[in-house]
Amino acid sequence: GACNSTETSLSKSVSRAPARENGGTLSKNGEAYVPPGKKYVQDKKKKAMGNVMIAPEELNGKIIAEYIWLGGSLWDLRSKSRTLDYKVKPGTGDIKMLPEWNYDGSSTGQAPGNNSEVMIRPRRIYRDPFRKGNNVIVLCDAYDSLGIPLPTNHRAACMEAMEKFKDREPWFGLEQEYTMFHDKPFQKKPLGFPKTGFAQSQGQYYCGVGTGNAKGRELAEAHLRCCLYAGVKISGINAEVMPSQWEFQVGPCEGIRMGDDLWFARYLLYRCSEFYNINISFAPKPMKGDWNGAGCHANFSTKGTRSKDSGAEVSCKTMKLHISDDRKYKTLFKIP
Repeated sequence: GACNSTETSLSKSVSRAPARENGGTLSKNGEAYVPPGKKYVQDKKKKAMGNVMIAPEELNGKIIAEYIWLGGSLWDLRSKSRTLDYKVKPGTGDIKMLPEWNYDGSSTGQAPGNNSEVMIRPRRIYRDPFRKGNNVIVLCDAYDSLGIPLPTNHRAACMEAMEKFKDREPWFGLEQEYTMFHDKPFQKKPLGFPKTGFAQSQGQYYCGVGTGNAKGRELAEAHLRCCLYAGVKISGINAEVMPSQWEFQVGPCEGIRMGDDLWFARYLLYRCSEFYNINISFAPKPMKGDWNGAGCHANFSTKGTRSKDSGAEVSCKTMKLHISDDRKYKTLFKIP
């Protein structure tokens, strides 16, 4: 009887114990303990999502198209939804089937209040990993009422350059780093950092495995799967040097698809973060001190540099041209 009462009191104490970030406390049934308040919120969210996430085939023949574009700061991705009576295929083949749309540019810092209408033109269609079915997400760029690209629309100029040099078959591979932050006003730090002080020094986090070494893996994995479903040419992910810092790689992509897939992958990352109440930062130096920075590394080649016979020669000429331009730049701006 004494043993039984001791075992019962132990079970009660374990079930009441608070969850720890480094592994969590197990309840008596062997599962990770979840505080009652948090479990209530989780159950409530699941129930709410279950009530509104109607199967795609039950939308009365309608298709939902989510239009996305860049706002005034060049980092504030925006989006809104419209319904269609017909299906469109991912890619650019059906792009002309999609109507242009508009939005209030004065609310995004892209137009004055007395002339606020901004037009968005569909440029590439992706499968929607959230609504699924035949629903799509449409990448757009922005123009004023006269059809002139907004100053924030760098895609238009990029498209001209890609068309001009498309015979050279430019390939890009981009490595985008980012950092996950707590979405709490009293803890504006990356995941894995305590409320006061700092996390354990860098070393074990890069491509790390295990509790404490791979903070935010669940979100990074969800993002990877969404990219694959949507049609982004994502080639991999890995944990980076700082805790909760990750990287995803896009490419190889040819021409304008480079920028389209990169921005769409960023959009999906923001969307995935909503499910985890995590803030995503692309800041180059997210934490002061001896903590790793974050960037977007670019790998580039052309048909000439990839050639087995002339690749080395073309690369050398390109390097000489770059050095020459660099010297001119330093002379012009008086940089030592």
